[in-house]
Amino acid sequence: MNRPFVYRQQKIAGVYQRCNRDCPANRCAEHRSAFHIELPAGPDGRRRQVTKGGFQTGREAMKAREEVGTADRDGKISTNPRTTFAGWSAEWLAGKIERGELKPSSARAHTDALRLHLVPQLGRYKLTELTGYHLTRAYGAILRDRRAQVEEATKNGRKVPPSISPASITRMHGVVSGCLRSAEKAGLVPRNVAPHAELPTWRPTEVRPWTPDQARQFLDWLDRQSDRLAPLIHLAVHTGLRRGELLALGWADVDLDAGTARVWRQRVTVAGAVSVVDHPKTRSGERTVPLFPGTVAVLRQWRAQQNRERLQWGPAWNDGGWVFTHEDGKPLFPDTVGRVFAKRARQAELPPLRFHDLRHTFASIAADAGVPIEMLSKVMGHANVRTTLQLYAHLYPETHRRVAQLVGEKLASRAATG
Repeated sequence: MNRPFVYRQQKIAGVYQRCNRDCPANRCAEHRSAFHIELPAGPDGRRRQVTKGGFQTGREAMKAREEVGTADRDGKISTNPRTTFAGWSAEWLAGKIERGELKPSSARAHTDALRLHLVPQLGRYKLTELTGYHLTRAYGAILRDRRAQVEEATKNGRKVPPSISPASITRMHGVVSGCLRSAEKAGLVPRNVAPHAELPTWRPTEVRPWTPDQARQFLDWLDRQSDRLAPLIHLAVHTGLRRGELLALGWADVDLDAGTARVWRQRVTVAGAVSVVDHPKTRSGERTVPLFPGTVAVLRQWRAQQNRERLQWGPAWNDGGWVFTHEDGKPLFPDTVGRVFAKRARQAELPPLRFHDLRHTFASIAADAGVPIEMLSKVMGHANVRTTLQLYAHLYPETHRRVAQLVGEKLASRAATG
């Protein structure tokens, strides 16, 4: 039987001792106190009840019950404590995709991270049970499991799976953090525990772009070869546009008379299939890019060549309005462009470079020319200056030298006057 707790001659609802028939009628010093509280129903309409025992006195249980009620009113109690990480992460990701918050490539990366690694490690836990330690332990297990898979495949002569680096774990942690942050907003957890996880340390690979002379050498080499990629690479070096942005350019986006190009979409590869994303991830990614007069001349020549190919192919021409195409008008495949570029760089006997590093080459040339970091950030289409600084701060050695010079001169003047 439950013995009600009486405080100041009043029975306190929900506070009691679990006694039996052998306990004294008036007071029991053997059994501990407990409380029960029923909270408002959650979003799914289910009853929410909290029961907890083990208190030394009824007053302790009464106080704890009051604290639970206050915490619930303040939004610090989960509205659905049964929700697991597996269940919520699936709902969270589906919602982000449905609302168009993720590009197809990002949606695929999120899906793979959850399905292949995070849910197997964390899926069984209730959201309210998760701690930073659980995340730390899961990340360590993911790294160990993949190392074991690589070693086993190498030993048995099978296809070796791609390695998982500390940088990959950091990206996975970003998925977990976003998932739990959303759970906190939904009232499923009192707080997001992701910041309490410990991540493996890693150092970003230093960007090693081509020098202006190397970039010019490559463009000249492509021109001598009459290579179809020459106009594309010329535009990449002279504007810093991403590969996907370049391949999604339509002639309707380019105003050769005004010398501008409107960037508002990307062509990306997801699971071997190509799709066009109509809007960048951030508003700063949608921008109008000025074109150098020499670049306008290159594009005019390229459009004339494309028009000749259109006439040659006749009705078989694929009229999609794209700037960069095959001879039949079909748009270029992003991954193919990357492979062909790397091959051409080797043939030109230049240092190896990813296509994306042409963007870094543009940024390094701009930095060397003294372009302010704020201006470069807008040109690159970054969401904020911090992103630009993280990527390209090392490209401003002259700025560092000026700072050292000013400090040195200041100290020298102080010493002279002293």
